[in-house]
Amino acid sequence: EARARLANTKGKKAKRKAREKQLEEAKRLAALQKRRELKAAGLTGGTKKRKRKLLDYRTEIPFQRQVPAGFYDVGEENVSSADMSKEAAGKDFEVVRLDAMEEKRRDAEEKEEMRRDRKKLRKMEKMNPGQVVQMVSEANDPTTQRRRTDLSLPAPQVSDAELEDVLKVGAASIPDMGGGGSSATTALMGDYQDRAAAAPTPMRTPRAAAGTDVVL
Repeated sequence: EARARLANTKGKKAKRKAREKQLEEAKRLAALQKRRELKAAGLTGGTKKRKRKLLDYRTEIPFQRQVPAGFYDVGEENVSSADMSKEAAGKDFEVVRLDAMEEKRRDAEEKEEMRRDRKKLRKMEKMNPGQVVQMVSEANDPTTQRRRTDLSLPAPQVSDAELEDVLKVGAASIPDMGGGGSSATTALMGDYQDRAAAAPTPMRTPRAAAGTDVVL
């Protein structure tokens, strides 16, 4: 059935399509003949080019809206912006990245310096290898290392003899506790015998008196 419909070129619809096609071709030829005659006569202003409703992104700003007037005068700002646009008219637009505006990071600077040092060392190895060997040997020589000097401390305020006298006085006032320690330990120990006799520490919490428990 579909093949029969496509093959049918003598029906009403096919005849109507052919007639419309002939009319469009006749109109096109008539318009072309008219333009040629007007052009030959020097009258080319009779026909106007149809303008399409499209945006030209090179000259227009899409979806632009004019800013409404505010409460403050911005005439000076408009003049300054116009001057800046005139100055930048002949210059190319340069994209400024955020990392270029901010300061460099310390680790990035250290990596850059290490890279420069390696590059300088390779260049020196090619030009003067003897000097490079001498520099490496001097860096690895233990005799050229910085030696540590003795600490210069201030004089002590209390001498050893005075410390011994303080220990002797303290040992004379403390009774022998039978610990068997050294003299320094004995001097630093306190006397806990009187304290233990005066206020003995109970081994456990004393039991409460027998009675009825009251729950509040």
